[in-house]
Amino acid sequence: MSGSQDPRPSPDDAGATATPRRLADLAPPAWLMELVRSKDAGIPWLLMARAALALPAGLAVGILTGHPAQGSAATLGAMAATMADRTGPLRTRLARMLFGFLGGAIGMTVGHAMGPVTPWSIVVFGVLAVVGALASSVNALGSLFGLQLIVQTAIASGRPLPLPTWEVPAWAAAGAAWAIVLGLVTIVLQGVRTPQREAVANVYEQVADLLGSVGSGDRSILVEERQRLTDTLNTAYDTLIGARQRTAGRSREGHQLVGLLNATGPLLDAVVAVVHTERPAPEGYQQCTRLIAEAIRADGRAPRLPEKEASGSDEEWPQEDRLTVRQLRSALGAVLDQLGSDDPETRAGSPARAPFSLRDRVTSTVDQVLTGPQTWLYVLRLTLCITVAETLRTVTHLERSYWMLLTVAIVMKPDFGSVFVRAVQRGLGTVVGVLIGGGILAAHPPEGAIVGLMALFAALFPAAQVRNYGMFTTLLTPFALLLVDSAAPAGADIVEARLLDTLLGCGICLILGYLAWPETWRPLVGRQLAQAMDSVAAYLRVALDPEAPRQRIGQARRRAYRRLSDVRTALQRTVAEPPALARATTAWWPLLSQLERLTDAIAYTVSQVRGLKEVPDPGEVRRLADAADDLAEALHEHRPPRASMLPADTGQLRIIGRAVPPGPDPREDPLEPVARELRTARRLASGPARRD
Repeated sequence: MSGSQDPRPSPDDAGATATPRRLADLAPPAWLMELVRSKDAGIPWLLMARAALALPAGLAVGILTGHPAQGSAATLGAMAATMADRTGPLRTRLARMLFGFLGGAIGMTVGHAMGPVTPWSIVVFGVLAVVGALASSVNALGSLFGLQLIVQTAIASGRPLPLPTWEVPAWAAAGAAWAIVLGLVTIVLQGVRTPQREAVANVYEQVADLLGSVGSGDRSILVEERQRLTDTLNTAYDTLIGARQRTAGRSREGHQLVGLLNATGPLLDAVVAVVHTERPAPEGYQQCTRLIAEAIRADGRAPRLPEKEASGSDEEWPQEDRLTVRQLRSALGAVLDQLGSDDPETRAGSPARAPFSLRDRVTSTVDQVLTGPQTWLYVLRLTLCITVAETLRTVTHLERSYWMLLTVAIVMKPDFGSVFVRAVQRGLGTVVGVLIGGGILAAHPPEGAIVGLMALFAALFPAAQVRNYGMFTTLLTPFALLLVDSAAPAGADIVEARLLDTLLGCGICLILGYLAWPETWRPLVGRQLAQAMDSVAAYLRVALDPEAPRQRIGQARRRAYRRLSDVRTALQRTVAEPPALARATTAWWPLLSQLERLTDAIAYTVSQVRGLKEVPDPGEVRRLADAADDLAEALHEHRPPRASMLPADTGQLRIIGRAVPPGPDPREDPLEPVARELRTARRLASGPARRD
């Protein structure tokens, strides 16, 4: 047919495309490339300078004074404190450094006192593995403590320093103190701003911009601002999720930031309602939102709601729009309440605070530590790998075999991260690092050059930590080789021993800690989250029943916390896995964080109702429980929650409990905190149905 073209490729075309296709077939899979890809991140110059000064300083002083063993102990203490530090508020960073050192100091003492490898050391390390894993289930500080406890015990038992047992933690404390002093200087110079705080603050800045464009009469500006807000919101969630992947355990700061980001849902609903009125937003609300953004960014004091007289009374608005203003004010008040505002009005719906009793606090901590079966299964994985490594160390008598145990402790890090990723990255990083370190030792550099090279490697640690764990291991390996050789010269044999023991440790983790477990091949985070919501809904129904015995309430509370802990464990295990599964499961994290907030709100409300001797309205409690049950069913059935189970918070009526007009004391309803967190959870679950 004239003008027609044969759609089949010609022989020439086939020859031209065959080679590219074969090359494409030979290309490594995307998940493998992800293992070696460096994440985008800025250069932390201050942290790099601090690491270069803190880590090798102890060893340098020890060499100059003729006491390299004491200097080595000081450097280990400085490492425990320095490696635990991250950006953030002063109290958080100081706590991380102290807990990192405390776990390390205890580990050094235990390892040094334990002495040579014996069958009893297998029992000791098994107990330490259980303690470290359970400590990590509490929060990020517990995870740091548990990791340093195991790591420093392994180092001290395999390479005992020629010092009395009491001197080892004492010199380590001196090194840690030096690192903490430098850390405080860094905090003063750096401030508290972090990418995570910046991302959440940017969302509130965009909300303020959208409020400012209301009433301008230019629809194109409104559309542009809403699109920009959507992009900023997506970026914020991506930033927090990425930070969660790198965080050991649950962080209070991360939990608060996710809560503040989730709280933008009700606020956006209110802002959109204001947009639809086509009237300018009341004065003061845009500025209040900007002040919220600045408070988040700088970890500062929360502002107050604008005075009603200054912002204008809602009576000036048409009758049909007055509810919109009250809804906006109530949504802003809920955000300020999360920020810890001292404005009484921001605690709308919250009763006068009766503080948690000592019993409540102890019970809450026990609930977090005695977590669910999934967490205990992972404790079993960690303990199995640690004891197998220590058993091999006992029977094989490999030279410097404590590196095998050290590798297992770090790869099976008790923050429930990806075993596969850490094992592969550590193995690859160790191979490259051993080549670098071996080349340096083969050149027999003078002691001054060794300290200088250690300072160079240490300076690169902070930049490598946030980019790729394999890159960090590549730098850590030659640093460790130089540190060990400076205290007890071993020559080229140390290089071969380091490589062999590290690869054996990675093999133990991959086989016994990853491949041998069915959960590795079929993670069901979504299903587990739905089951956890079943337990939360049951806890809500029982906890707010005035006739329920205290024992039954306690059982329901523990069941809810344990189910949530199981989900947190499963989620943390999969967020860094190589397949696309990681991206799918990570999307559940904001909802998990919100369900934890909901459970905390239920526990808090129970204590308030008991302390204030109030009896909730049974009908409204039933309404809350029905909404929670519907959320659980929605998660099981992969559908959005049904609409109108809970009305929106308007700030005019007490949504839960008795209806009252606005008055001078807005803190009349003890159930409002639960209702507020439940609304947000239902809103988060209203997106596209997720599937495992």
